[in-house]
Amino acid sequence: MKSRFLSSIILAGGIFGGLVGMGSLIQKAAIVVKKSERYVTVKGIAERNVKANLGIWEVDYKEVGNNLPELNAKIMEDQKSVKLFLLSHGFTANEIAIQPTRVNDLLANPYNQPATQTQNNRYILTSGIRMRTGNVDQILKVSQMTGDLIKSGIPLSFDTSNYSADLSQNPSFFYTQIDSIRPEMMAQATQSARIVAEQFAKDSHSQLGDIRRANQGVFQLSSRDSGSDSSSSLSEASSIDKKVRLVTTIDYYLKG
Repeated sequence: MKSRFLSSIILAGGIFGGLVGMGSLIQKAAIVVKKSERYVTVKGIAERNVKANLGIWEVDYKEVGNNLPELNAKIMEDQKSVKLFLLSHGFTANEIAIQPTRVNDLLANPYNQPATQTQNNRYILTSGIRMRTGNVDQILKVSQMTGDLIKSGIPLSFDTSNYSADLSQNPSFFYTQIDSIRPEMMAQATQSARIVAEQFAKDSHSQLGDIRRANQGVFQLSSRDSGSDSSSSLSEASSIDKKVRLVTTIDYYLKG
């Protein structure tokens, strides 16, 4: 009986010792995991001023009347005059694209018929010329000379509903060379993030470790002269001088 009792005590002690040892290992493992999850999240910023390399401008004109063939002939004359105007100001034929003519028959819509039966003009014809050029300075300059076209008798249309979907402003200016500056800006943003992380590690009496996770972020364009809180795509599209901004988010492990 005494021998069996001693055996039970020894067995219980062994089990207890094993549990204690296992608990110690689990505790150490937990500490290791906890330490490995010590990290800091920082943001790095890179900014660069660039100049638009593409300008798009639509010159629309319209004719109103009752004789459709005569209106179409007038539209063709308007088209010829606008094209000559653009060519005379240094643009090339390859940069000029004729837009299709749109016909609005005011009597063709039954919802408008009662209101338009008393009107003198039945048809509204609208057409235009689209300029697409890398000469952004010239397109800005000439777009401010539309008064010369009006003086020459061209019935310009400034109805924004006639503009193409990609024109948020008329003219609109675009920067299409993000890929050429992407590597340098990413390196600048990463360096900016590291400087912030190193300062945090220093203030927390830690050492900066490897990168845990990184998010490249999105390149954003704005007008160069807009405030940092401006998110207006209209002001960006109307500006030749732009600012490219990249915000990168990076997690760094902390050691010590």
